[in-house]
Amino acid sequence: AAMAHAPIVDGIERYVIWVAPHIGLTLEGEFGKVYRPGRAAPSSACGAVILLHNELKSTKLRVNMDPIDMEQSTLKQMLVNNIPYGTVPSLVDLTYKVYETILEEAQLITQSAVNPKTCEYVIIAGIQIHGPIGQSFEGVKPIDFFWPGEIVKIVGDERVDLYEEYAASVAMGSHVENSAHQLNGILAELQLRQRNTRIAAIKGDISTLSSAGINLSSVMDHHRRTLLHVATAHGQTEVVRFLLNLHPSLISAEDISGNTPMDLAVDSEHEAVADVLYEHGGVLSGERLSKRLVGAVNSIDAVKFNRFSKYANDCKACLTACRDEEGRSLMHICLLLKKGLDTAKAEQWRQIHDALVALGVQENPDDIDCFGHTPAMDVDRKDKLAPQSTSSGAAVKKPAAPSPQPKATYSKTSSSLDVRTLKTQPVPSSRNHPVAIQAAANASRRKAKKVVEPSEYLSGAFCTYSEIAEPPELLDLGSDALDKPSKPTSETFCAYEAHDQQHSLRSLARYAQLLENHFPRALPDDVFISNVSDVLNKHGFTPKTAINLVSTCRDEICRPFSVQIQKRWGNVFNVSSLAGFSFCGKTGFKAAMAHAPIVDGIERYVIWVATHIGLTLEGEFGKVYRPG
Repeated sequence: AAMAHAPIVDGIERYVIWVAPHIGLTLEGEFGKVYRPGRAAPSSACGAVILLHNELKSTKLRVNMDPIDMEQSTLKQMLVNNIPYGTVPSLVDLTYKVYETILEEAQLITQSAVNPKTCEYVIIAGIQIHGPIGQSFEGVKPIDFFWPGEIVKIVGDERVDLYEEYAASVAMGSHVENSAHQLNGILAELQLRQRNTRIAAIKGDISTLSSAGINLSSVMDHHRRTLLHVATAHGQTEVVRFLLNLHPSLISAEDISGNTPMDLAVDSEHEAVADVLYEHGGVLSGERLSKRLVGAVNSIDAVKFNRFSKYANDCKACLTACRDEEGRSLMHICLLLKKGLDTAKAEQWRQIHDALVALGVQENPDDIDCFGHTPAMDVDRKDKLAPQSTSSGAAVKKPAAPSPQPKATYSKTSSSLDVRTLKTQPVPSSRNHPVAIQAAANASRRKAKKVVEPSEYLSGAFCTYSEIAEPPELLDLGSDALDKPSKPTSETFCAYEAHDQQHSLRSLARYAQLLENHFPRALPDDVFISNVSDVLNKHGFTPKTAINLVSTCRDEICRPFSVQIQKRWGNVFNVSSLAGFSFCGKTGFKAAMAHAPIVDGIERYVIWVATHIGLTLEGEFGKVYRPG
């Protein structure tokens, strides 16, 4: 909707998308707090993130969907994937995690929404920092700040990083005159010095670093990369050695993505730098190392495998414990990939296999993955899934498909069905079968009370037939008569079509009984809605006095339910989502309720909520036949 409002210039639509979480910072240095006008004590910012932070600290994080707090529930579910298991990040680090999650979501949504042939767009992502609003300290006035994490322009498939242009503009002092706040001057001077040190680290200028006049260990760029990260990424070995001698603690520093300097050295293939880092205690470890090793084995890349294992922390233990997402060990993966390789790949495979053996990782025929499969079982399964061919190389001919069964003949004019051509499904003949026992009990109850079920019970989408007396010999599933062909009579003819097959009244009766056993008193949609609506009308809920909110699954087969409601009540407000959940939450419901008619000073709402399940005539739950 927003994109449809953009101006079109030279046939191109252009969008600028700003995304950012926020955090408060008081003059006392307290994160997550901000002074607001009219309040003596500081309040929270951001409240949603602080609530999540408190849950993490309590070790009782609730990630289930709260029906009345959908957005907070979704926020937690999205963030959990970016928080390492068992860790409790600081509020600042958690805010950075929120930033990463929001940026990823914005990129995915934008990519799916835009037409790259007719538009260009820029994403500006960062974090808002709320300063000491309402406070004053030696003339300091209220001010907010913005940390720029990413400034990127997307044109088609091309991504253009605009951050350095922005940084150059800041370094030139552009727009400083627009802010009379004295903090701006202090920050500008500090950031200029830091920028100069980063440029020196990139160029290998140790003399400039030595005379910078600032604490080099505290210098970070917009991705929270230290000077050691920057020098490593650009292969400046001497700068790396200089910084490690000056600040050894930088060896374990992580950037915003969790990369250490050693991670960058290995990924950038700067082996000389990696050797220096390794001498000072830098190693590859943890989940990142496992993913690298698994990736190298899966791609059969011996060069990468040897590089990763060379700098691994406790290499033998890591190689032994390393497993992929399906629980396969490195040797398990290696054996699975052995067959069908060309000469070059086969040589790389041998190098990886020999390296694993040399490091103490032996072939283990009893090694199992998450599914209980051994290497031999996986290899056998892979062979069976591979395309088969004859000795001459020709593909194996598939067996001929079985000839179709004759369909039942049905004449719409005579409403007759030739049940002799039907091939019905087998039904339980034992009277001890649970369904048969329940059916027999229901039949006895109906006979005792002389109750005749209305014909509509089996009408609608299932069948159409003239009203008949209840046939106990058909509905009593415990009867042995079901196992024998029954001669149709004028009272038991049933003419209907369902998922391109014809079915007898016996099958329909069996279906009805199964439906009644699992969902007692279920009725066709239109019958149910009409009866409920009649009751509601008597209580003052009518199309002129109430609005209807409908929450069903987004599946297209659920749409007729809403259509039936609309036919009876007029337009409805859709609050539906997956499986029938109302993820719009309180905000969505309040919006709908604001549309309700006001009669005698009263607003009235009718709220329909339902999940759904399929049930075939063969009695299979969770399945449904669809057109086409």
